[in-house]
Amino acid sequence: MSNERQQISGLYDNNSSFWPFYLCAVGIALLGMGWMVLSGTVLWEFFLGETMKPDAYSGYSALLAERELRYGLPGDSILASLSILGTAWFSILVYLFPAAPSLAAILIVWRNRGSAGVQLLFSRFKPVLGGIKLREAGWLYLAVIGGIVAFALAYLSLTGLIVEGGFEKGWQGMRLDTPVFAFFFMLLGITTSHGALLEELGWRGYAWPLLIERMQTPLKAALFLGVLWAAWHLPREVIMLFGGASPLTVLANQLDFFVSITAVTVIICYAVNRSGGSILPAILIHGANNYLQSCLEPPIIIGSLNLFTLMEVAVAVVLVSIVGVSLGYRQPPCSTSTTRQ
Repeated sequence: MSNERQQISGLYDNNSSFWPFYLCAVGIALLGMGWMVLSGTVLWEFFLGETMKPDAYSGYSALLAERELRYGLPGDSILASLSILGTAWFSILVYLFPAAPSLAAILIVWRNRGSAGVQLLFSRFKPVLGGIKLREAGWLYLAVIGGIVAFALAYLSLTGLIVEGGFEKGWQGMRLDTPVFAFFFMLLGITTSHGALLEELGWRGYAWPLLIERMQTPLKAALFLGVLWAAWHLPREVIMLFGGASPLTVLANQLDFFVSITAVTVIICYAVNRSGGSILPAILIHGANNYLQSCLEPPIIIGSLNLFTLMEVAVAVVLVSIVGVSLGYRQPPCSTSTTRQ
C-alpha cells in the first residue's frame, strides 16, 4: 500500500461521505455568523457600554479596515482581527465562521478515527506528502510562488490599462514604492489570511482527498468542491442583506464569486495533488487570492465578472488543457474506489 493510500485510509472508512462534513461546516459557519450579529449589537453594548457603529458585519469590517490602516497590515490579515480581541474579547467566537470547515473535519475524523485520525489530518500541513521527492516539491513551490508573482504583475498591468489611475492605485496598494517592504507585506498578506489559514485543513485536507477517490475524475471533483465551497459562504451574504445591501448587487457579486472560487479550486487542487496532498500550496494560493483582491478593486469586464475572476478562469483553463482532467493526481495502484458520493 502506498504512503498516499495509507494516509487516505487513516482518515476515512467505507461509510465516509462528504455530506456530513459539509453540513457540519455550514452549521458551524451559521453559528459564527450568528455570534457576529450578537457581538456586534447587544453583546457589544452590554460589555462595552456603547453602540457599535455600524453594527454587526459592517461594523467588524470597518474595525478591521481601521486596524489594518493603523498597524500597516494587509487586508484580511488575521493579525488585525486578533487586535480587536484586546477590546472585544467576547467576539472570539466570530472565528467559528472561517474555521468552520477545519473544525468540521476535525470533528468528523475524531468521531470516526479518534485522536490518531486527527493527528493524521494535521499531517496535511507537512510541505511534502505521498512519497514526492524533495527536488520535485522544491520546483512545485517555486512554481507556485513564481505564478503568484506573475499573476500579480499581470493583474496590476491590465488594471492600469483598463482603469484610469488603476496602475498607480495598485502600485500603492501593493506598497511597490518600497520593493523590500512590498515583498514582506505580500508575504504577510498571503500567510496571515483568515480563509487560507483557517479553512484549508477542511477543504483540501479532508474533503479533497475524499472527493477525488469517490468521483469519476479529479476535474469533476474540483468543480464540485469549488461550487460547494462558494455556497458555504452564503451565510455571510445573508448578513449583508440584513445590513441593507441591494439583493441585485449581492446576486451579481455572488455570480462573480462562484465563478472565481470554482476556477481557483481547480488551480489549488492541482497544486495539492502535485505536493502529494499537502495543504501548504492551498494556503499560499488561497492567501494570495484574498490578498491581491484586497490591494485593488478589480474592474468589471463582462456582466458582473471582474478582471480578477476572468484571469483566474483563464489560468484554470490553460492548466487543464496542459495537465488534463487528472489535475496531476497520481492514482495509488491499489485504489479501486470510483463511486460517486
